[in-house]
Amino acid sequence: MSDQANNSLRRQLKFSLFLQAAAFVMFGVAFVVRAATAGFDALTLAFALFTVLCAGAFVLTRSKMRQLG
Repeated sequence: MSDQANNSLRRQLKFSLFLQAAAFVMFGVAFVVRAATAGFDALTLAFALFTVLCAGAFVLTRSKMRQLG
């Protein structure tokens, strides 16, 4: 892959990492607030699941960035 393509991919991965971190924070806060106010129901569990999925995507993206150097 050329240097220009690597730089472009690295920028895209950085932006993706930012979006995943933002989603993780938002879903995490929604989960905590919902669990504290309404208890555990289907929506609370969905927020928990999305929080875990965002964290997993963040870890995978970060590992891909480390592979690129």
